[in-house]
Amino acid sequence: MQPYNNSRAASFLLKGAAALFAAVGSFIAYWLVDKAIRYPTIRASQFGSDAPLWIPFALFVVVCTASACYLFIRAARRIDAGDNLYQDQEDPAQGKS
Repeated sequence: MQPYNNSRAASFLLKGAAALFAAVGSFIAYWLVDKAIRYPTIRASQFGSDAPLWIPFALFVVVCTASACYLFIRAARRIDAGDNLYQDQEDPAQGKS
């Protein structure tokens, strides 16, 4: 039995996931920058040391969002190029051989 293969749909879903992830990450980063402007005196403290809270947190969100979007887009490009992302995996229905 041949597995269902619709690479256009898979690519579209991956690109949509990247766009949705970028939108949510951008909104969170915008919200954090807004809080940094409104409340610049709030700082993170741990074990007696103080550090700025908002900007490093916003940069962390931006870096994580960018890396996740890159991962989604890279997978979509591989699918568009005809690559099978699950080629080396065993079929669980057939069991181990």
